[in-house]
Amino acid sequence: GVCFLVLNHLAALTFIRGSLMIPFLMFLVFIGAFTANNSITDIISCLIFGVIGYFMVKFGWPRPPLILGLILGKIAENYLWISTAAYGAKWLLFPTVVTLIVLTIFTVAYPTLKERWGKAKYERPEDAV
Repeated sequence: GVCFLVLNHLAALTFIRGSLMIPFLMFLVFIGAFTANNSITDIISCLIFGVIGYFMVKFGWPRPPLILGLILGKIAENYLWISTAAYGAKWLLFPTVVTLIVLTIFTVAYPTLKERWGKAKYERPEDAV
């Protein structure tokens, strides 16, 4: 119920130019980074990842895979060690794991295979006509 009281004011924020909001938002980002651990290194890492993000935008690289990797990497590593401690290397032969590995390899290799199959179709000149 309380959110409905400020809804019109929050909606008005969408009409403010981004160039006016960016300094304030950057201030909040750096304050939030510092207050998490009261450490200047958090601000430095925030700046480093900002520069990485800038260059990713500039060179057309997607940012969501990086974010997913940073967030899920630690979790995946923990569960990798748990699985290895519990089952050794046998867990790699479980049907679900084998299926996921095959699907991953196919997904990664499919664009290259599709391109090669397309070229192989028209290798003979009489087929191209």
